[in-house]
Amino acid sequence: MQVYVKSGHVIAHHSDSQEVPASAYSEDVTIVPMPDGSPIDVGDAAPTPDLNAYAAARRYQVETGGVTIAGRRIATDRGSQGMVNGAVAVAKEFPADVIDFSGLNGFITLTSAEMIAIGRVVGKHVQSAFSVQRAVAEGIAAGEITTIEQIDAAAWPSNG
Repeated sequence: MQVYVKSGHVIAHHSDSQEVPASAYSEDVTIVPMPDGSPIDVGDAAPTPDLNAYAAARRYQVETGGVTIAGRRIATDRGSQGMVNGAVAVAKEFPADVIDFSGLNGFITLTSAEMIAIGRVVGKHVQSAFSVQRAVAEGIAAGEITTIEQIDAAAWPSNG
């Protein structure tokens, strides 16, 4: 369940199968992941967040939010990660070939070396998101990270 909190009170809640961005409510809304079946109602005080679940959701958001490489937007959702990995494998197997690839801003033709470089950037972006999540989880376990704001302030990789 996703609980939407504003000024310390629940303003909405949705099941995990409903993907409703916080921006659907207002800029200062925080989404708090909660176990399904939690007794939460609109108007209730904000629940104690599951910080590890929030960190995992934040990592997924960053991991799959895309990257910009030399002015080209490259998707990093799970399907696109697989497509990049496949194109990198082809580029390594057939280095003289060019690769036609679709970025978020249209088709591009790449040399094998360019495709391999994109694969490295995408891979490092994904790995960095997981590394930050691990550091956050360790901070939560140590009692050093106790708020959603601290999780958001972690050194997440850029989607720019």
